[in-house]
This record gives sequence, C-alpha cells and structure tokens, in this order.
Amino acid sequence: MPAPVGIRFRAIGIGAVALLLLVSACHFHATRDPGEAAVELKGNKTLVVLAPPLGGAGYIPELRRLVQTSFPQSDILVPTYANNWFSNVDPLVLSDLIERAIHTAHSRAEYDRIVLLGYSLGGVVLRKVLVWGYGQEQDRTGAGLFPLGKRGWVDKVDRFVSLAAPNRGWNAEERPEPMARHEYVMARSLYHFGRATGLGYLMRSILRGSPFISNLRVQWINIARDPLYEDKLPAVIHLLGLKDELVNRDDSLDLKAAKDVVFKTIANATHLLIGTNIYADKDGSVLTESGTALREALTLERRVLLARWGDYLDPTKLPREDPSVRRIIYIMHGIRDEGHWIDVIQTEINRALPDPSSVRVIRSSYGRFPMGSFLLPWDRQHNVRWFMDRYTEDRAAFPRAVQFDFLGHSNGTYILASALRQYPTLKIDNVLFAGSVVPSHFDWHRLIEEKRVGSVRNIVANLDMVVAIFPHVFQQIAQFLPASVRRESTIFDLGSAGFNGFQAATDVGGQVRDIKFLDGGHSAAIDVTDRAKLEAIVDFAASGSDAKFAVFDKPLNSNAIAGYISNLSWLIWLGLIAGAIAVGRIIAGRSRRYAVLYVGVMVALVFTI
Repeated sequence: MPAPVGIRFRAIGIGAVALLLLVSACHFHATRDPGEAAVELKGNKTLVVLAPPLGGAGYIPELRRLVQTSFPQSDILVPTYANNWFSNVDPLVLSDLIERAIHTAHSRAEYDRIVLLGYSLGGVVLRKVLVWGYGQEQDRTGAGLFPLGKRGWVDKVDRFVSLAAPNRGWNAEERPEPMARHEYVMARSLYHFGRATGLGYLMRSILRGSPFISNLRVQWINIARDPLYEDKLPAVIHLLGLKDELVNRDDSLDLKAAKDVVFKTIANATHLLIGTNIYADKDGSVLTESGTALREALTLERRVLLARWGDYLDPTKLPREDPSVRRIIYIMHGIRDEGHWIDVIQTEINRALPDPSSVRVIRSSYGRFPMGSFLLPWDRQHNVRWFMDRYTEDRAAFPRAVQFDFLGHSNGTYILASALRQYPTLKIDNVLFAGSVVPSHFDWHRLIEEKRVGSVRNIVANLDMVVAIFPHVFQQIAQFLPASVRRESTIFDLGSAGFNGFQAATDVGGQVRDIKFLDGGHSAAIDVTDRAKLEAIVDFAASGSDAKFAVFDKPLNSNAIAGYISNLSWLIWLGLIAGAIAVGRIIAGRSRRYAVLYVGVMVALVFTI
C-alpha cells in the first residue's frame, strides 16, 4: 500500500532540509581565503618558491625537506592556502598573492637566483605566476586585480619544476587508466555536485579549456615563441608519474603548448607518491626514484639533465609547427546540426584563396547538440571550453598566424561570443554570424576598443522563429538584471541578435553591421544550394569583403507578426511548460507508472530534438 500523501510530503520536506543543510555546511568549509604568502628574509641570495597541491602545505613535509637540503642557503616561500575538493578559492587571486610576495621579497633581498617548484595544482598556479611576471597579464583583472607589467624577478628565475601538474587542465570526462572505476564514479559525482551547488570553484577553474587554463596556455605560447625571449627563458622541467591516477598523461604533458620543456616519467609513481614518497628511509639519507629525479631537476643544468636522462619522449610525438600559416578561418555549426554545409563552404573558400598554403580553414564540429543541452548553461559552456582548447592548440601549431576569422551559425555564434567575454587572450579579426543566439545588447564596444575584434557582420532573418522565441526569453529576463550581473552571467547569456540585430550596430563606426533583412528562417543564410548566398559568404571569408551581401540585405521590413510573437516568447514558454505539466497530471491521475514513463519520454525528447 502506498504511503499517505502527508507522509510522502513530510519525507520530501525532511530530505530537502537535509540536503540544504549539507550544502550549507559544505559552503561554510569551502573557503575563498587564498591564505598567506610571505618570505622570512635571512640574507640569502636564493629564493625557492614551493607551491603545494590540493590540500595545502601539510601534504608536503618530505618535499619541503628535500628543498631545504638541496638549497641550504636559501629563503623558502611556501603559500599557506588550505584547499579541498569543495574549495572556492579563486586561482587568479591565489596567483596574484604569490606573485606579489615574490616581487616584494626580491625587491628587498635582490636575489641572484629564483627556483619555482609546484606540485599538482601548485604547478599550474606557479605557471600563471611566471607568465604574469613576464607581463602576459590579459586576465589579471577583476576581483581587485590589475596588470602590473613585467617584473624584474623573472629575469632571476633559474628554473621552473613541476610535479604531476595538469598543464592542459584536468578532463572530467575521461578516466585516467590507473584510476579505479569506483574512484572515477566518485570523482564525477563530486564534480557534478559541486557544479550544481556552486562548490569546488577552484577545481572547476582548472578544467581543460577553462578560462584560467586556456588563457595560461596562450600566455605561455606567447612567451615561449617570442623571439625576444629566445634562449632567455628559464629551464622548464616537468616530472610526471606513469601511474598517475588523477591526471591523464596527455593533460599532464600538454605537448601542443609545451615548447623546449624537459619531461621525465617516473615509472612507479602515482599522483600522490610522486610528491610524498621522496625518501626511502626514515633518516632521509636515501632517495627514492622520485626523490632522485626531483633533486636532479632542481639542481642540475638543463644540458646535463638531457644527457643524463636521455630522450624521454619520442621525438615523433612532439608537435610540428607550421610557420607558413598566417591566417586561420573557423567555421562552426549550431544545434541539431552536424555541419555538413560547412564542407561545401570550406571547399569553396580554399578555391577562392589566392594562397591556400598560408591559410587553414578549420571545420570546427562539436557534434550534434540537442535543444535540451542548449538550454543548460553548463552544457553550453562545455562547448566553449572545447573551442578554446582547440584555439590554444592552433596557436601553438601555427606560431606565425596573425589573423583569426570566424564564421558561425546558431550555437556557434554563442560559443564565440561567450569565449570572447571570458577569455581575454582570444582575438578574432572578421566575424560573420547567421542565426545568432547572442544577446542584442552584447558589448562589442569593449572588444573593439581592446582590439580583440576587428569587424562583425550579423545576418538577420525576418522569420527566424527559433531565435525569436527560444533564446529571446533569456534576453528578456536579463534586461531586469543589474548590468554587472548581465555581463557575467552564463545562465541568461542567450539572446535574439539573429532576429533583432545588435544594438552596437547603430553606434559603432561601421565595424558592427546588421545585414537585414534576409527573407527566411533560422537556416536561410547557410543555404549552400543558393549560389549567390554561397558566393557572398565565401567572398567575405576569403577577402573580408561584404560587397556581395546584397543577397542578404534586401529592402524588407521586419515581419510584424513574428515580432509580436517574439515579444510574447515568455508567454509561449509558460504555455509549453503549463501544457506539459497539465498532460502529466492527467496521466498521473490514471496511472503512476505511465506518469513516470511520460516524464522519461519528455526528457528524452527534449534532449534528442
């Protein structure tokens, strides 16, 4: 016999309260305090910076001991941040704290030599500290941070050593081979719990393709491939464990962005043991394999290391740079679309280019993306991270590329706009949008002033009801939010620029232009069977000219009926939701089993179409 309704509701209420208390307790312990970073000046001329892993300095007593014995006449800086899986520390604030501490200590002590050593998370943070020190500070803004310019202390850095650092970011979707399946399930559960509750910001900030990681990789590429720093950068040595159960080998190696980095694999080391199993005996007279490799990495010259260690990476696996490529053109599709039309445009662009060998036309496909996923901000951001990971690797593969252009449809337009908003290292010259789901109020002004965007052409269709109804409601809600929240939101960052155009098109000196009105629906602009449309897109992509855009820019007015419907998109949404609930209630009144089946079918439908 089913439980009475009152008891069921009471059980649900108790469960909800218990969950709320659990989340509140986690938030209470999920500190945003980055800790302290101070150096006790002892009159030494060597500074060693030791950045701990997740968990803080309490996890590295043996590592600290090795540093002290390797550099007996040195000042040692160990940041005191205490972290856990749910930590909400901002890694940018943490990086700023450490960089300022190094700068302050060096200003007073005038060190002759600085050594950077980071373990796991600490390795990634120290890498950010180093690129900021070189003046690559595009993301050193917000949260009270501001660029400070190139620092004198970086010229004293002798080497940068990292242990098991997730240099490419960690991938929440791939299980490292040494990790047990039940551990992977637990890690994934913790990740999703943190994402849903706003916990674990620190760990989510170092996901593959995240702003912190992608900006860092681009900054590193800028420095490592800058002729100004040729043969002047410190030795960079990275140790990783062959049995690392937390970080995938490819994510740790980061071969695409790594230039002139020395890698060594420790055969029997896990992610934990590589930094904690340093000594083979209690009195510290015998080093383990990890300890020996680390001491050599810290103390021997780079050429001696290469001679002693040999080639620990197959040279054929190292990335091949193509300096002949000077321009990259991205073409990206939208939702419910495998992007087959891109193949036609890609072929035609290559035919139209005067020198195809100097240009790469890249078909950027993230696979079929259903409506349900499109409506979820974390799924949308997954594709943004994917694109930025790709962009970063293209920057590394084509080091002399100076122009990046973008052609996007539907969700492809969102991916670029969201990336431009979150990744200050991203620069795009010519932009062409069709069926855009970006908000009409998108701030192109700032991007153009910062010289991160050259020109924008936005094809507006007068019957694009997909854009007019579904993403437009997010734009309507965002209009009631404070401007600061609206700029940063990844929940309400959809809109109807593909139907209403961009506000910036009216007051930016020709650099942002709405092409309107195309007579047609959501995919009318990318109808590659229409030769005139195809030639217009290809000409813009090949030469940057919009002279043939008259095929889109017809003397039409916006469709009044479509406009009224768009303004009532919130009512349509409410009607669809209310209708689905009403049908569910009717079915539930007849059969609970069929009601469960109905919910399953509706969810499957939304995440299929």
